[in-house]
Amino acid sequence: TKTEDNSQLKISPTLLTDISRAFDPYYNYRQLPPAFNRFIRQLILPSFVYTSLINICKQLRKMLEINDKRTLKQSFEFFLEYSTHEKPSLFIRSLLLLSYLPSMQGCLLSSRKIFGQILFTEQVKYEIRSFIVPPLLTLKYISIDNETLNYSENFFQRACVPFSNLFYSLCNNHARTREKLSNLLDEFSVLQDESEKLDQWLHKYLIQHIIQTNLSTTNAQALLLVEKTSYFFQFILHWTLLIMEYYLLMGFDLSLYSKRELYDVYFYFAQIILFTHINVYKTSKNILNTTVSFLVQLNQKQQTNKNQINNPFIQQLNNLVQQHTNDDPLIELINENNSSQKKNKRKNPNGLLATNNEYHEQELLLINGHFSMSTAMHRCLKALDIERRLE
Repeated sequence: TKTEDNSQLKISPTLLTDISRAFDPYYNYRQLPPAFNRFIRQLILPSFVYTSLINICKQLRKMLEINDKRTLKQSFEFFLEYSTHEKPSLFIRSLLLLSYLPSMQGCLLSSRKIFGQILFTEQVKYEIRSFIVPPLLTLKYISIDNETLNYSENFFQRACVPFSNLFYSLCNNHARTREKLSNLLDEFSVLQDESEKLDQWLHKYLIQHIIQTNLSTTNAQALLLVEKTSYFFQFILHWTLLIMEYYLLMGFDLSLYSKRELYDVYFYFAQIILFTHINVYKTSKNILNTTVSFLVQLNQKQQTNKNQINNPFIQQLNNLVQQHTNDDPLIELINENNSSQKKNKRKNPNGLLATNNEYHEQELLLINGHFSMSTAMHRCLKALDIERRLE
């Protein structure tokens, strides 16, 4: 019906009443299908349906932010934040997993591609190279024999299984997720042993290759650090500690700890897990500051043909690195063809790691804050326990 000024339209109150009654099955009882339950005790109100649809749309819009996450750590944090604060349904959590790891017929979870484009093995290599800069993934002109290549490639393939299972575990409810994480920690412990064996295998091979370049006398400190550092073990240990931290924190969300256990939980969380994680970040930061300029010198000294790269892992990472060009602080370790980049490296070779150093510093500040808080909590609990005993 039109208003008096014939400029606007409005719905009559009687029509609104008819629309609201259209959701009531008893209003039009005779036209219901025969299989419809005639004795419904509680009907879903239209307002509740609209509210549920609005919440689902908001969760779907929030879920689309996963497309902006470039690294496994960013995706891991997004999965945690999304499942904790948004509290999505099982349907939304399944969509989140399928959007990050799209399924394919006859394809295992560990063989899926991230966003349907990036192989999980390539992403794991990129994460390791960005976190701790192992020589195996940064030296461009090193020649790798078939035995070492197969050994390393098998490790990367093996690492895809627990990492993909990690994201699958985060798409369950909290109780189920905590149960799956306990099993996942066993897989990461096995992966730690394999990473340690790989580091021992590569130490002799890489040191022998570096000594042949006659750079051992120019930077003996960096050479000694490369020889003693367990690169892949440090990376797997870093992720194992992340899972352990989340596993313990979920116990607080689920109220699984009794009052007597709180002191032991805070002590274990602070003095063992967080303290070890702080040492891992400090080790990684020290390696970034010490060995990167040394690896750049190795690449420059061995550069006989600019268009030829002997390291097959660098060739595999080239396509992925181009997608991370804006976010990768180590891009110049692979792309050295630009003359302006060379000038910048000569002026400040450690400037390549500004982004990674800032990231490690932020993570160290965050973990130190958690460490101080947990230490204060278990000291307070100990003082309260002593006071209760004295009474």
